[in-house]
Amino acid sequence: MYTRRNKFQSAIHVMLAVLLITCSMFVAGPIDTFAATKKETVPTSISLGKNASVKINNVELFPQDKGLYLMFSLTYSNTGTTSLSLDDYWAKVKTTKGQTFSIKVADKDKNIKSLPGKSSAVVTYFAAVADDVLLSQLQINIVKWDFSAPNFTRSLGTFNLAKGYSAPVPAFQPLNITNKETKLKTAIKSVQMGSDGENRVVNISFLFENLNTRDYKAATTQLNIKTADGSIFEATNSSLKDLVVKPKQRKVITLKSVIPSDINLNGMKLLLGYQSDADGLFIPIASYAVPKASDGTIDDRVSQLTYGSYQIELTGYNRLPAGAQDALTANFTVTNKSTSDQKVPVLKSSWSINGVSQESNTPAVTTFDSRIQLAPGESIQIAARIMVPYNLNLKDIRVTLKETVDAQNENIIGQFKNTRVNQFTLSPDNKTSFSRLGSKTQVELLNIVSTGDSKQVSVNGSLAVTNIEFRPIKLQKYGVYLKSTDGQIFPLTVADYDKPIIANGKIIVPFSGKVPAAVKNQNMNLLLTELLPYTGDTNNKDLTVATNVISMTKAWPDSKPSSKFNNLSFGKYDMTISQVYLSLNMMDFVSAQGLKLEFSYNMVADPNVDDLAGTYKLRFEVEDQGESKAFYSKEYTLNGDAKTDDIIEGNGVRKTIEFSDPAVLERIKSFTSYKLSVYYVVNDEKVLLAQRVIPYFYVQWMQL
Repeated sequence: MYTRRNKFQSAIHVMLAVLLITCSMFVAGPIDTFAATKKETVPTSISLGKNASVKINNVELFPQDKGLYLMFSLTYSNTGTTSLSLDDYWAKVKTTKGQTFSIKVADKDKNIKSLPGKSSAVVTYFAAVADDVLLSQLQINIVKWDFSAPNFTRSLGTFNLAKGYSAPVPAFQPLNITNKETKLKTAIKSVQMGSDGENRVVNISFLFENLNTRDYKAATTQLNIKTADGSIFEATNSSLKDLVVKPKQRKVITLKSVIPSDINLNGMKLLLGYQSDADGLFIPIASYAVPKASDGTIDDRVSQLTYGSYQIELTGYNRLPAGAQDALTANFTVTNKSTSDQKVPVLKSSWSINGVSQESNTPAVTTFDSRIQLAPGESIQIAARIMVPYNLNLKDIRVTLKETVDAQNENIIGQFKNTRVNQFTLSPDNKTSFSRLGSKTQVELLNIVSTGDSKQVSVNGSLAVTNIEFRPIKLQKYGVYLKSTDGQIFPLTVADYDKPIIANGKIIVPFSGKVPAAVKNQNMNLLLTELLPYTGDTNNKDLTVATNVISMTKAWPDSKPSSKFNNLSFGKYDMTISQVYLSLNMMDFVSAQGLKLEFSYNMVADPNVDDLAGTYKLRFEVEDQGESKAFYSKEYTLNGDAKTDDIIEGNGVRKTIEFSDPAVLERIKSFTSYKLSVYYVVNDEKVLLAQRVIPYFYVQWMQL
């Protein structure tokens, strides 16, 4: 009896040796083989005997090129002090009706024969199953080789897969994935969903955080979405195969999956795994619940992502003229959603326009103020910028944001999309305010007038800017544009002001420019924005980025000059001219040296206005109304470094202007009448204030 038993044992050991060629187990494998430790309660384990147990996780039915496969992992634990031989244990897969399927161990889990004391091992198995089998119909029976039992095996317990052993990690919860060479923290950070008509588009921001002391390389890592009906869809990122996460580094990538619209998206999960070339299979090793985000048309939806402690929202795009091209700006709001102060993230951008990736010479984003940290619930505005051809039709705009960790490393936050282009904020009273940390101003559109001919129209106007901070501020540049009903936008020139504005101080900022005459009769809106220095290109400090764009509607009638030269308004001044007398400027009462214009004037400054931006000039023109049309002019600078005292504030001020022309008597044959025109000049544009034809050698009381 003893001899026969030994013979049977020898035969069985031979059989075991053959089986274990394909069924050996190991504690941990190389970088692509992982053990996933979930934070939720693990399934009940099965005892293997004193100080040893086994539990099941990562159970999936996954269709492969070869057919339908059951994939699962068993975690063997040895709490004792002596080694546990794993050759004595095996698993069997069968249906509730008794149909059995052959199982194998994943190729990289075939090297461990025993489990040392105080350790655990995770082994991944797979089995080709019938195409019509359901997970709820399958059972995994844990057995031990026992030569005293019938069929030489003894059942230790059964995992009934109908009891939910395939539950993924809950939405947005972290999952630690570990093995001998890898310690990785992973999580879904945010989910976006939308529709492009025939398909649903699912965008997932996914975190890789390397907890190890060596690089994590994702060369063979793959991710798939599995829907409730068992369908599998790739979740792709073009840079995943090149992803390297340094020790202690976090990187967030955006995964995109396209799913037919008729697929139910409730109950989706994201499967992370690796492609095993030796087995010819995708081996899933972790799963994450994918919440169904609110539906909508993805092209019309504001993109919003959660990134660590921040909520980042793309609020829309501005497209404004900038020289020979257009400046396309993506505006974002970054909000601190945590309960503690957070630094303002340092971000960069990349663009995809109409499906084509665009390399920007200015990838860094600009923050709208100088804050370095955000309190809980506090937000900051940021903007990304790229130049585009002025005639480019924008069909699809996507911006990817990345956080700059250090000089060598960046974290991909995600891709944002919005079709809100040039949807400006309307100001019905033509007043607005721009509020940033350390710079709060109130801006009012005072006036706008135009003059022109059949080809083009000159537009001139002014803004009143008030500093509502409690300390002096430096005025930012402003952008002023005219927008026609057909969408054309025309930039205007805005005067600069480089001095500090005192608290509650007000300055007048003029603007001017030209637009085609064809658009003059359209209902045109005036657009106003602050232009901040663009920090994305340190080599070009003249670049700017538009902040919030305000749309104002104000009548801009043709300029009608006064004929009485009364209450002429320009800049901060009001001027009345009277007692005008033009005569020959005689030398020694013998020879004429030109003309001499004499007049009296009153000029007062608005006491509520502290200064003027740009350079204002007052221009006087005299044109003979005879055949010669002899013409004379003279300008006087009223403010700035070139200011003169030729025109001063006061009442009843007498002024004489001499126009030098020794040939005046040859040019003007008949001193009958002349036309006097008074302009103010700013931004090199003349604006006619008053005009009148007056007889020579006659004191004209202009108010008559």
